[in-house]
Amino acid sequence: DFHWINDNLCPDPNFSKERQKEFSSENKKYCHEIMVRIYYPTSSKIDGNTPYYRPIIRAEQSALKEKTTISTGDIKALSQLKSYTINHAQVIKGKKFPVILFVSGLGGVVQLYENIIAQLVSHGYIVVGINSAFISGDIALPDDKIISAVDVKDWSTVTKTTIPILENDIAFVYKKIQKLAKDKIINAMDLKHIGAMGHSFGGRAIANVTNQHKNWFQALATLDMEVHMGSFEPKSSTMPYMHIISAYWKTAFSWKNIVYPLNKNGYLVTLSPSQDNKHYSYHMNFPDLSTLQYMPVYQDAMAY
Repeated sequence: DFHWINDNLCPDPNFSKERQKEFSSENKKYCHEIMVRIYYPTSSKIDGNTPYYRPIIRAEQSALKEKTTISTGDIKALSQLKSYTINHAQVIKGKKFPVILFVSGLGGVVQLYENIIAQLVSHGYIVVGINSAFISGDIALPDDKIISAVDVKDWSTVTKTTIPILENDIAFVYKKIQKLAKDKIINAMDLKHIGAMGHSFGGRAIANVTNQHKNWFQALATLDMEVHMGSFEPKSSTMPYMHIISAYWKTAFSWKNIVYPLNKNGYLVTLSPSQDNKHYSYHMNFPDLSTLQYMPVYQDAMAY
């Protein structure tokens, strides 16, 4: 985990007097803060003792306690969840790995996507996950302070404020890793091969950055990319990219004005065995909820 202060955004656009205590003590100007989690290949064997990201567990348990039909035992069972990652594992030496910058959906931290991330890393990628304070759900700072997401009241705020903050963070992190080559993890990155990936609003933000900086990324993948801002039109005619959408996504919006323009290396994939099966996959199947949903506590929550 890396804790970085984005001094391009001072004060944080979501700053208020009520939130002063939610900033790090060294952040005197109340600049925007970022927690970056880097996942990388290791030859170490999984010990099964790494707990799932604690802020996610605490937030889920707190929300589930409000549903009185769910047993206390089922809610407590969430604390037993383990991650398929290892803290501070030894990075594989003598190799360079291609990099993927990953941005989660609105209100969801990067750690909620470990199904996808761990799979990518196991195939030889380093994934740089970007968590933005007040945007990406509950984030733990180094002093164990938890920063929660600000409630979004309307889509206009997301379009005019949230997306630009995410775009700024992506650019900040991209430049930051270029300067930290001496760090043993970042030194293992092949910075000539960087891909971009994001879910929902995170997908829209990182897609926008690929348009703003046409030479930064070598590929783009979006997962149910946000479409409230209208169609995304790639400025590169050659960069390979893939828009992956859930089966239900087409039913969630008016598609008359929403299209996915494709360049000659572009692909559109719908996660469904047929066009008629609109309930095969959903927006929240991309995070780990795709597998967590089978736990008894989530079965009870959905029934409730």
